[in-house]
Amino acid sequence: MKLELKPLNRAFFYDRKGRRISATEHAARIVGGSPVLLTDNQDVLLSYVKEGKGMIAVIADSMLFSDRIMGTTGIVPSPEQLKVYELEFWLLKGLIESQLTWQIPAFFHQNG
Repeated sequence: MKLELKPLNRAFFYDRKGRRISATEHAARIVGGSPVLLTDNQDVLLSYVKEGKGMIAVIADSMLFSDRIMGTTGIVPSPEQLKVYELEFWLLKGLIESQLTWQIPAFFHQNG
């Protein structure tokens, strides 16, 4: 896999089944691996490869983890923010447990 830098691009990103998750401003895309999250112009934002008994995952949009997207600790999250929270939890939990199924969870079927 490699990361290609590009001009800042505003887009929506989608799981590989085409369900919209959130807006993004990304300045890179991933080339190679197994794509998991894509933008509406088909830039890959999350991809992985299996290596031996492990895996390597690359995410090209750190904006997802920012206060701008997640909000601060004192807010009531919007439905869109809840989708991002769930995505981040699923991603981090799967990486820690080395058991990502790379199937986007069912909650993305809602409101997308």
